[in-house]
Amino acid sequence: MIYVIPREGTLVPDPVLHDFLPPEGRWVERTEHWVRILRDQDAREGEPPEAEASVTPAPEPVPDTPDEPAPEAVFTPPPADEEHPA
Repeated sequence: MIYVIPREGTLVPDPVLHDFLPPEGRWVERTEHWVRILRDQDAREGEPPEAEASVTPAPEPVPDTPDEPAPEAVFTPPPADEEHPA
């Protein structure tokens, strides 16, 4: 993987995500496409911004046991059918 940052004012297509490389850059697989983009100087290889911490943190883990026990299932038979007794 390489972190690719587009040259200012340049729209660089991302063939995998079907969009354009964002101005701050993105991690991409090193493929012929990205090597060509780097060679043509439409983008440069760089480091991700330190603000990677802005990524949403993982949610708190869900406990294995609920706080309250689940109610027990109770079977209620259907009302007896007068025409077809059991």
